[in-house]
This record gives sequence, C-alpha cells and structure tokens, in this order.
Amino acid sequence: MRIAVPILALFILAACSEESPVSEPLVLNAHGMVYDAARDRIVVFGGATETAVSGLTYEWRENGWRVAASEGPEPRTFPAMAYAAALGGTVLFGGNRVLFGDGLSAENLLSDTWIWNGKNWRQVEGDGPGPRAEAAMAYDPVQKHLLLFGGYHITEGEIVSLGDSWAFDGMSWSKLSDTGPPPQNGAAMAYNAKNQSMILFGQNADRTMGETWESQAGEWRYLPQGRSERRYNSAMTYDAAREQILRFGGWTGEGRSGDTWVWSEDGWDRVTADGPSPRNHTQMIYDSRQKHSILFGGHDGENIFGDIWRWDGSSWHVLLKRVPAARLDNSH
Repeated sequence: MRIAVPILALFILAACSEESPVSEPLVLNAHGMVYDAARDRIVVFGGATETAVSGLTYEWRENGWRVAASEGPEPRTFPAMAYAAALGGTVLFGGNRVLFGDGLSAENLLSDTWIWNGKNWRQVEGDGPGPRAEAAMAYDPVQKHLLLFGGYHITEGEIVSLGDSWAFDGMSWSKLSDTGPPPQNGAAMAYNAKNQSMILFGQNADRTMGETWESQAGEWRYLPQGRSERRYNSAMTYDAAREQILRFGGWTGEGRSGDTWVWSEDGWDRVTADGPSPRNHTQMIYDSRQKHSILFGGHDGENIFGDIWRWDGSSWHVLLKRVPAARLDNSH
C-alpha cells in the first residue's frame, strides 16, 4: 500500500540519511513509541504536531531523530504499539485519523495491523479487534502473544469505552475475553517480568480512582492494593534492571500531572523526584542496553513537547532539550 505524504515530509526525508539527523525540531503528542531491542533503536510512529497528524516513522539513533520511513500506515494518533522480536518487530494496531478534530466520526477510527521490521512496514490481513483508538497493548513472552485491551470506538457521535481483550500471535488476532477491567480508554499496560504477568493501570467504573489489574494466562484479576490517584493517559514501562514498573504523568480529571510512581507487590509508591513537566499523551520505553527508561513528547493543553528525559532508577535527567511548540486549536 502506498500512502501519500505531505511535501514537507518528503523534503525532510530527502534531506536526511542514516548519518544525518532531522534538523527540524520534533514535537509530538498521542504518538506510538517502542524500543527495538534487536536493533537498539527507539521507534516512533504517528501522533500529532502543533499543526497536523503525522504518518512518518522516526527512529532515534545515538543523538538524533531520523526519518526511517514515509510510507506504511496512514497518519494517525493514539495507535496501540508494542515491540515483539518473536512476532517480527514493532506491531501497530488502530488509532484515530485525527487528534480531536471538529467532531466525532466513527469513520476516523482504524482497525488495521502493521509490522515494522526496521526497513519497511507490512500490513497483516485478516479480521481482529474492531476500529478503536487509545487501546493498551504489550507483549507477553510467556504466552508468546501481544495482549490488547480496551480503547474506544464511536457510536452515533459518542465515545464508547471498550473492555474487551485480544491476543495477536504475529499472524492473526483472537478474542480472549469481554470481562476484566472496567471498559476504558487511555489505560497504561506493561509486562511485569518479575511475576510473569501483565499489569494494567486505569480508571475504575466510576472514573473517581485509579485501579490496577493483573492478567496471567488470559485471566484478569483485580489487585486491591493497586488503588491509586486517578490518572488517564499515563506513560508506563517495565524497568528490568530494577524489576519494577515505572509510571509517569497523565490527566487527573482536572489537569495534567508530572508525578512519578513505582509499582511493587504492595501497591504504587510515589517517587519524590524533579523531572518532566506535567503532561499527558506522552510515551515511555525501557532501553535494555543502557538500562534506563526514556520519556518523549506529550502536551499540557497549551504546549506540545519534544524534550527527551532519562530515568536512571532514582532521578530524571534531560537528554534532549526542545522549546515546546504552542498547541493550536485546529481541526487536525
């Protein structure tokens, strides 16, 4: 499939090579991001700048962003994205053709599946989860599949949260369950290698508190010790060196947060540490070679960020400073 790209995107791609970084400041929110452990690359797809929805694939190599591909999935925000070497690389599912747009249209939601092998995107044919955005997805190496949960679809102009669970084995999707965590979009999920289970953090049914759920062998169970402050669109990843799950930021229901949390079997502990400014629609991954977590992008309602932060297990450090771009109120 050949996707048309803006002239600006083609100009950036032509001006860049494996050795030359993107010269334009990169600011994004509502993007997908993973760490490709086999290639030691951070891979970013989609999201939105201050003016448009992106359909470019970026990779972070050494000290700069490069445009790795301009063809593949069409532009979108809020895709579900996870890395699984055993399944062929970076897997992307669904998303929204717009960030907010002028209205709620079911036609803007996507249900396609793609795999990025580091050179090109390949679309996987076949039925799977219905069109949706803001679903949570992570790889389970024990079950040897990606687990996808929730998200939202649009019915008669209204956002409807979903509570179904799906598995992807690299070739096809299978539905696992309609029960488990309350239907929700904007939940965060990470595989906890210490306990060989999937941990999901999201909102309770009344949208008043944050809840934690665990999935093992396709079975969900509620973890009462995981009740915490309400957060929506948090960024979350598993820190293998320290055997803990790290969570940052999100929407509280009243504003953006800039707090850092660590998960243990006893619950969530807030970490006292200065770091990224409050934001949501950001993404965070764990770099297994450098043994630290990386956070990139997001927005605070007024600004869209392009800064990059590193978490070393006890404190945040700025890896790349960017002047944020003013978020424009437009129809993209």
